[in-house]
Amino acid sequence: MNNELKKRLPNLITILGGPICHRSDPMVGPGFDSIVMGEGEELILNLLQDIEETGKPKPHYKQLFDQQPIH
Repeated sequence: MNNELKKRLPNLITILGGPICHRSDPMVGPGFDSIVMGEGEELILNLLQDIEETGKPKPHYKQLFDQQPIH
């Protein structure tokens, strides 16, 4: 389906994401512009800023978890 969308809308930016999303997943094909691994709520601002500045997202975004001690 993604490839059909890209044919009809060549300037469309497609992003795949989710908590278990990974580039090695067979669902991820060459038609996606970027992959978001982890919680997208924290990464979407970086992704949108990259699109605004360069016209395209980076190939992938990954959430980095704070490693703070549990009290």
